Amino acid sequence: MFPFLISYKIQEKEDPVWQLALLLKKICEYVFAPTISEEMAVQLKQMILIYLEQRAKLFQKPLQPKHHYLRHYPDLIVIFGPLIRLWTMRFESRHVFFKQAAKAANNFKNITKTLVNKYVLNFAFKFTGLMVPSPITFKDKDASGLPEDLNPEVENILRNNVSFRSILKRVEVHGITYEPGMWLLLQKRGQNFQYGEIVLILFNGFQVKYIVKEHEAEDSLEGYYRILDEEGFSSVLQDDLVDYYPLSSYLHEGYQCLSIKHASLL
Repeated sequence: MFPFLISYKIQEKEDPVWQLALLLKKICEYVFAPTISEEMAVQLKQMILIYLEQRAKLFQKPLQPKHHYLRHYPDLIVIFGPLIRLWTMRFESRHVFFKQAAKAANNFKNITKTLVNKYVLNFAFKFTGLMVPSPITFKDKDASGLPEDLNPEVENILRNNVSFRSILKRVEVHGITYEPGMWLLLQKRGQNFQYGEIVLILFNGFQVKYIVKEHEAEDSLEGYYRILDEEGFSSVLQDDLVDYYPLSSYLHEGYQCLSIKHASLL
């Protein structure tokens, strides 16, 4: 959301502080990438050095310890792999359960025992079903029939995928939600990307396939991509996705736009 909230307020696009903020966003995309190559690690190292140098010049203040740690990220990525896999922030969500349980109890006498009991009961409840849940989950109400007035290209794709009998309004794959209207990365074209807007979600009992409306996404050089004209329809299996993370589009300056969450290997 950062570029959409700020970019229209920037009068001078070459403003050094604005360019520094965009560079920091680019660095974050590399740091949070779920997969990263050695070449990308080298690029990340160069971007971090430029960022730290420019920051020191612009603000005339000593760098903080966190900036020193940032400089080591590329080397750590080469040793340990993507740092997002070692991120501990996700474990912080465990605190939410205990805070809510303590608030609901409204009694702080021997609160540690109360929280332990509630946690164990909650843990047991979650595992009354399958110990390891299915990677693909959806609710019965999310299964639907074919919509009317389908595009001929979409009908042709459906005829070529007769084994995919179920159409879903919403599906979760490995905990990530996919819905029609979300955008999937398909391929790279020079400095631009090709994205597909999900039109239909197909399911054959063990695989998920998406019918997508293809669009080229043009780099705005302001931290987001503008979606250009429609190019046609295609289908892609979940297992063949270049990037598993779906994006939402935002209307910005008359265009549908996308802001990527992390860099990809393309």
